[in-house]
Amino acid sequence: RDCVPLLDVERVAPEAMTLETLRAKGLPRPLVVTSTAGLGLSVPPPNVTPSDVATAIGPSFPLPVIEVSTQQEMQGWTLGGWAHFFENRNPPNKYKVLNLISCEFSATPLAESVTPPRFVRQLDWVENLWPEKLRVRGTFPRVQRYFLMSTKGSYTSFHLDPGGTSVWYTVLSGKKEFFVVPPSSHTLRTFQAWTSSRDQDDIFFPDMVPGCARRLVLNAGELLVIPAGWIHSVYTPEDSMVIGGNFFHSSGILRQLQVHAIETRTNVQPKYRFPHFREMQMHALACLLRAMRARGGAGA
Repeated sequence: RDCVPLLDVERVAPEAMTLETLRAKGLPRPLVVTSTAGLGLSVPPPNVTPSDVATAIGPSFPLPVIEVSTQQEMQGWTLGGWAHFFENRNPPNKYKVLNLISCEFSATPLAESVTPPRFVRQLDWVENLWPEKLRVRGTFPRVQRYFLMSTKGSYTSFHLDPGGTSVWYTVLSGKKEFFVVPPSSHTLRTFQAWTSSRDQDDIFFPDMVPGCARRLVLNAGELLVIPAGWIHSVYTPEDSMVIGGNFFHSSGILRQLQVHAIETRTNVQPKYRFPHFREMQMHALACLLRAMRARGGAGA
């Protein structure tokens, strides 16, 4: 980890995260918000436990767990079983390192007590453009609320978030280290080759893009935004409880389409892709056309 230089990440105060500023500047680079106060964010308290999450969502809630040594999913787990494993490792180093990063709870009772940051809700296509008549029927892209519960030593290898979505994370307890590579024609093309290679497990992706990777640390109480198309991996130096979510937004259109094309060319399985991707793009396009027509009519 130490061979990757630290990123000179932009660190901003919560009051800087306004819709006007983000529309003017976009989201070109990762940024860390130094405090979650004033962001319109609602999350559980820092002392929340996996058992608390299982109680809120339901202990029988099914989800995949990742075995870190192989980066393979283990099926057959439930949230209650995960809570028991997480809280009863004694001593922890005698057990496999397991990671839970796919607990999306937008359609569960816990969603009522978790509100994404205001700036995310203002930018998010799903929040603003997805038809309400479909949402009330339970048909919508469920990517807005994730609970990530990682044991010490967990690692998620380099990846692009589904559909080129941007992502926000806030650490409730513990710590996370991110390794990020900016999107460019070179890094995205190299990533596509790496992710398709039989030797992927034996190659550290930053070695294929020398000088491009950077490292950043996210502490408890901070919030990180990773923009569209940034290739990244995540290491967990201590047991951590994290809440985050994915979102499409208008300044990320180019990268979103580029990542979607990479996913298509590399045959990414549907369960790892953005749900309802095409429908979401069509709703966004329809909104853009309506805005252009309204602007044209106003100028006539």
